[in-house]
Order: sequence, then C-alpha cells, then structure tokens
Amino acid sequence: MTASGVTALARLMTWKTALAGLPFGGAKGGIACDPKRFSPAELRRLTRAYMLGILPVIGPDTDVLAPDLGTSPLVMGWMLHAAAQAGRGDRCLITGKPEILGGSRFRAQATGVGVAHLADLAYQRCGGRIDQATVAVEGFGAVGRWAAAELADRGATIVAVADVSGGVHAAGGLDVPALVAWAAQGHPLVEYPKGDTIDGSVLEAPCDIVIPAAVDGTLSADIAARVTARLVIEGANGPSTPQAEAILHAAGSAVVPDLLANAGGVISSYYEWVQNHQHLAWPKADERRRVLERLDHSWSAVAAHDPSQWRTIALTTAIRRVLDGMRAAGTIPPADP
Repeated sequence: MTASGVTALARLMTWKTALAGLPFGGAKGGIACDPKRFSPAELRRLTRAYMLGILPVIGPDTDVLAPDLGTSPLVMGWMLHAAAQAGRGDRCLITGKPEILGGSRFRAQATGVGVAHLADLAYQRCGGRIDQATVAVEGFGAVGRWAAAELADRGATIVAVADVSGGVHAAGGLDVPALVAWAAQGHPLVEYPKGDTIDGSVLEAPCDIVIPAAVDGTLSADIAARVTARLVIEGANGPSTPQAEAILHAAGSAVVPDLLANAGGVISSYYEWVQNHQHLAWPKADERRRVLERLDHSWSAVAAHDPSQWRTIALTTAIRRVLDGMRAAGTIPPADP
C-alpha cells in the first residue's frame, strides 16, 4: 500500500460515512508491514509504538479509531491499553475493541452481515430471491466469512469460496459452518476435503452473485470478462477496477459499490462510540437492527436508479452531503439560489 493508496482509502471513508449519515469524517492510517510475520509479542510492541505516535492528534471527539485490514479486536484492545497507560484511556477513542473493554457485541460481524443484507436487497431489485441464489465469495476473513454465513442463513447456496491459499467449489453448495470451523482450526481453505479446487479466480465461478471481499483490485478487467454472475457486491474497499466495472455493466451485471455495500462496519463503529459515550451496552440484536436499518436508508438513495448508475448516485449523494455540511459551517460559500 502506497501513500496515495492510503489517501484514496481516506477519501472513500469520507464518502462512506456521509452516505450512511454518520457524524464522522474520513481518515486512514497504518503500518507498512505484514502482521502475519510477527510474533504476538512483536505485534503488540509495534501496535503500542504506533498508538503512542498518533495519540497527540487523535481523540474521542476528534479522530476515532476503527479496525481495518490486518487488525482484530485483540489489536484494538492493545491500542486502548497503550492509550490508557499514556493517560488517555477513554473508551470512546477506539472502536472494534473486545466486548470486555467496552466493545460492541455486533462489531465483528457487522461488515459481513451488512454485505449480505445489501446482496439480498440488490438481488431482489434485480428480480431474484436470495433463497434461490448461488453465491461465490472471494476472501474468507472478517468480511467474507460472515457474509457467507449470513447469506446461507437467508437460504442462499454458497457454491465457491476462496482465501489466500486458493479456492474451493461445490455446485450443490458448500457447508458454510463446516468451512468456518475448518478455517478456524488453521487449515488452508484450498485443502477443504468436501469441495473441488478452483483454478483461477473464484469470481469466475458459475453463480448468480459474486462478493469480492479480499483486498483492492482483485476484480480486474481480465477477470470481469469471465464473470457470469448478474450481481457483484463489493465487500472489500476498491476491489473492482474502473475498466472491470465498465465490462460488467456492458454485460448486464450490476455492481453494488463498496461505499454502500461494506458500510456496516463503520456504522457499527459509530454505534459502539455512541454506547461508550452513554455508558451503555445494547443487546446484540438491537445494534444489528440499527445497523441494517441505516443500510436500508442508504440503499433507498440508489435503488430506484439504473444499476449502471449506482456508484455515481452513491458518490454524488455523499459528496452533496459533505458540501452541505461545509456550507452550513461557513467553510465554503453558499450555493447559488
């Protein structure tokens, strides 16, 4: 990840929070490293050093931290502890932390469940029923795993999944709970015994819906030309290149953009922040309902438009809200009457 890439992600977060109607802005930051190459003790020291470095410029009402790629509730807990040792132990400073430290009961599942919820809404918009849909999921981590589980609970058939080790496919459907248990035991997904190994991208698997939920740029133009799904739900940030999206639209496939599809995580972070300010802990079902209701509201801004315009409508809605806020604050001139 380059500095320009981080800047792009920060800008995307600005539009994402605006589209969701959250009183947050947008920022990104991190450490250029592969966390898998560190021991737990090394990763904890690195996390602590990073937290102490940024502590002077963040605050519970200034810049609230949330988890992203390479982090976990454990890492976010380490960050809160480092802040507390430096005299800044306000729980509102960090979201995505363990429940015992004031974390949300729903935060770990929120992004993936939200992705599945948008897949359900968008597939209905395309004339289908989710309990009759077949789905392929690229990425089986914090987003893809929960998206697959939620879609399976809603009756969808998960026919293909992939992680960094490779992909597996079963035309009749994969046993998602068994896959989750297999991955949790540390086994490579590609070695799962009750599926066939996939050559190439899992996004090319024959199915109705594909969910790129790994990292950015995995849905390239070459892969898009071989996608047969009628619906793409962007679980990751920036998984589809502009050229790929143009190819998908030309083929009649719809794309639910990342700033809408994966906003469940930041919405849940907002609700964790609210609960911390109120010194309350809501039931998990209560927060789930609130997150999905806010996603419904965001979806309503784009649903009536042609699918080829969903990203444009989502972006212009978000940008308009940011401009309205800047005008209200007097930082830019009022709009012409």
